[in-house]
Order: sequence, then C-alpha cells, then structure tokens
Amino acid sequence: MRKIIIDKGTFMTRVAIMQDGELADFRIEKFASHTQVGRIFKGRVADVLPGMDAAFVNIGLEKNAYLGKLDVLKNGKRGQKLDKIKDLVKVGDEILVEVIKDESESKGAKVTMRLSLSGKNMVLMPDDGHVGMSRQIASKEDQVRLRHWSESFDLGDNGLIIRTSAAESTSEELTQELDVLLKTWEELKSYRVLGKSPQCIYQGVAFIPSVLRDEMKSNVDTIICNDKTLTQEIVVFLKDCHTEWLQKIIKYEEQVPIFEAFGVEAKLKHILSRRVELVGGSFLIIDETEALTVIDVNSGQHTGRKNMDHTAFKVNRVAAEMVARIIKIRELSGIILIDYIDMIDADMKKKLVKYTERLVIGDRNRVTVHGLTKLGILEMTRKKSTDSLAGRLMMTCSSCEGTRYLNAPETQIEIMIRELKYFRNHTDAEAVLYEVSDFVLDFIKDQQVELVKYFGHTGFKVILVTGNCAQNKRIKADSKEKLIDFAKKTGYLEVFHI
Repeated sequence: MRKIIIDKGTFMTRVAIMQDGELADFRIEKFASHTQVGRIFKGRVADVLPGMDAAFVNIGLEKNAYLGKLDVLKNGKRGQKLDKIKDLVKVGDEILVEVIKDESESKGAKVTMRLSLSGKNMVLMPDDGHVGMSRQIASKEDQVRLRHWSESFDLGDNGLIIRTSAAESTSEELTQELDVLLKTWEELKSYRVLGKSPQCIYQGVAFIPSVLRDEMKSNVDTIICNDKTLTQEIVVFLKDCHTEWLQKIIKYEEQVPIFEAFGVEAKLKHILSRRVELVGGSFLIIDETEALTVIDVNSGQHTGRKNMDHTAFKVNRVAAEMVARIIKIRELSGIILIDYIDMIDADMKKKLVKYTERLVIGDRNRVTVHGLTKLGILEMTRKKSTDSLAGRLMMTCSSCEGTRYLNAPETQIEIMIRELKYFRNHTDAEAVLYEVSDFVLDFIKDQQVELVKYFGHTGFKVILVTGNCAQNKRIKADSKEKLIDFAKKTGYLEVFHI
C-alpha cells in the first residue's frame, strides 16, 4: 500500500511517501528558500572563463550561475569536448537557461541551455532533436504505439522524452498535452528577442504538483494532507491531469501531528541517523563530507548458517536495499562509496553490483554504479539537484564545528591552563570564572588533588560553573568574592572553585 502524506507546517512543507509502512521517499520545501530548479531565465553572460571551459550568467540571483561548455546549445547543437567556450558564448550575450542545480553557500546555481518543459506524460526538449522513451515501459505493444504516435508529428528541431505514465494514456490525451507544451515553448521563445534580462520567464512546476507528477507512475492508494487550502489546490491540479486520484484525497483532521500519526517522524529520524540499523542485527555507518559520502556496512550480531561469503552476501543485499532508499530520501549526491562486507566469491560480487544497479533504477536523479574497486568498495555517483536533506534540516554544531568530536576532559583542561598562564600577563584580576560542561567538572572533581597544583601555577583562583556549553567558556575575571556572587545571581546552581 502506497500513501502520500503531506504536512504543511509554519516554515516548510514536507511530503512523505510510505510504501507498506516504510518510508520510501521524502521531499521538502522551505518557504523562505524555494528551489529554483526547473525555472527558466533570460540571462546575460557576465564572464567567460576559457581555463574552466565555462561561463557565468547573471540570472538575477545573488550569485552568477555556472554554465558548463557541454550545457551550451548553439544553432541546435550541443557543446562538445573539443569546442572552446569562447566560440560558443560571449560576454553580453542574452540567452535562455534552465536551472538544474540550486545555488549553495559557496557556489552559484548551475544552468543549462538545454531547456525542458515537463508534462504528465512527456518532456519537451526545445531545440534538441532527440526523441526518447522511458525504459520502464516494458510492453512491446505500448512501445510500438507510442513510437508511431511520436513519429506522426513534425516536432521541427524539438526533442521529446516520453514518460512511463504515457503507456496508460490515449493518443488523444498525449496529443492534447503535446499541444500545450508546444504552445508554452512558442511563448517562451519570444523572449529571445523581447524583454529585458535578467528575468525569470517560466516558473516551472510547483512543489506539490511536481511530487504528485513523479508518483503518477506508481499505484498510490491514498493522498493525505493536513492543510485545507493545500488540499483544495491538489484537487484543482488533479482535475486537470489525473482525475482518477480525486477519490483518494483525504483531509487530515486529527489532533495528533500527521507525521507522528503515520509513524513518519520515527522513520525519518532513523534514516537521518549516522548509524542506521538493519534487519537481522547488521547496521550502516553513514558519513557525509564535502567531497563524498561513505557508507560502511557492518554485520553486527548477524550470523549465517552456511559459509562466510553466504552470510556476507545476505547482509550486503539487505544493506543495498536500505542504501537505495537512503540516498534518495537524504538527497545524497556526488561520489558515494559503499564499503560492503568483504566477499571472496567473484560471482557473488557481480550479483551484488547488478542487484545494486536494479535498486537505484527508480531514483528520480540519475544514479550510475561504477562497480567494485580492488579494495571491494562499490563506487557510485548520483546527480545533484539540491543540497542533502541533512544540510537543509540541520546546522553545524558550534562546539564541534561539524566534526562530531569534542575535546576530551584532559584536553580541555590543558587548553584552560595554557590560556590562564597567557592571561596572567594581561590582567591583575585575582580569579577567573569559567563555564564548563558537566563531564569536565566531574573529571576535575575526581582529579582535584592533582589538579590543584597545576591550576595554582597559573596564578589565578579558578571559579567553575556548569552550563550547556560543550567546550570551556571563559566568562569574566575579577575578585573571587565578586565572581562567586555574580555566578549565584546569574542563576548557576553549583559554583565550584579550585
């Protein structure tokens, strides 16, 4: 049973796709930072960099957008490896581009001149003559029918990608949809000579309609939404393109938050963890870095009844299934390395690679499995269109600065003593007040006899209070009595001095 659960909150809208009680996909849109992906802009080339084989285009965002050589489309031809970027675009050129990757803190958006206009059953590719069909259309009869249908039209220089859902649509419905997309392109094409730059000329498909459209190839049983206005918008959208789903819409009215009622919050917390438990006692350790993501598969308490390779293969298959879900839900992208449990059998290794390839076929972003390295690590890449889910939902810890590690009590005390010795030369104060964590204070109490002489060498009397800080925090210096009085008035419950 597949359910689409929509939670419209104060600052964001979240969508969970549940398949037989498990979280199969998750999407999010923050109201303060709508995605630009899919929007088409009339931009102006601001800079051309031959050394990077790229240009930067002013499309009206905070940073200029990046346009790679291979994403240039000139006279109906795509930029090639041997082309020079300076021969394809020039500073001041006004061009139409589509955003394919949102900007980040350090980089501008990524754009392409290979535009696309998406519909329910097809994607129109202006000025790109390729006509293709989804590989997920398995029926030979449907393939022949759709091929004949597409060949009956003179698309000119335009290309067309036929979606999986087209197999369930009649030729009349497909023709009507194509006419709408071609009309839209005729309107957009006029901006090549009309209108100022930079400006957004096409908003793309809104967040919820885009999610619903992606799911139209699936057998969805229920669409549940907790917001009246958004539910009405969904009804309007489905009346135009998918009326058979109108009976599946439910407005959620209960007091319990919708994601808690359907178990989404717990599932999401589990999948966003660094350690993800698997069936049978095995688990994954997931580390996201700037350059790549590493997923380590551990057998844990899992034991097999046959040989070691059989056990490893069984655990690896379970891990592969979870990894396919995780990279989609967490929006992991770029280089992804999976350290599967080592296997000796070459056939089992090949089967595992093939199995992983099959699992990622349904991903909305392109995933390429590159195979096993000599060390037995599976390499794959996933196209990036937005920041990872963790990057959008979480922030870097100010204490550990994203390393996930804090200084041990011994290290923090060493730093404190060095700091006090240096500080002694810059003040006549009698004492210094520090806020420390509970575990540092406990360590100091346990080692008090030894530490008294080391703190005594600093020339200060040290007053300690505990707070929420994970690392030591120097508050102020003054006389011992004033600092103790200040600490008590400030609300610290325990004041300890050395």
